Amino acid sequence: MTDGRVTVAPPLYVFEDGCELWKSTLVGHFMGQKSPYPVVNSIAKRIWGAYDLSEVLSSDNGFFLFTFYSVDHATNVLEKAPWHMVNRTLVLKRWQPNM
Repeated sequence: MTDGRVTVAPPLYVFEDGCELWKSTLVGHFMGQKSPYPVVNSIAKRIWGAYDLSEVLSSDNGFFLFTFYSVDHATNVLEKAPWHMVNRTLVLKRWQPNM
């Protein structure tokens, strides 16, 4: 227990397996105002469909997660940055543990 909260420490292999699943994910954030998920999802699937985009998720704090079927496809998108959607710059970086 830490600060009155129950904490659980999974075995290292669980952490590593989880990280492996997220290796092909890019984290994105728009400069300025938050963009609506349905719009970003639609645009991302259209422009990154050729890069085998698998899934688009959004968080309450304005970040988007773009998961591709392979690390190579995510790398190709990252290397072609900067990207713009809905007239805003999309800042992208690779997913990392503890983000």
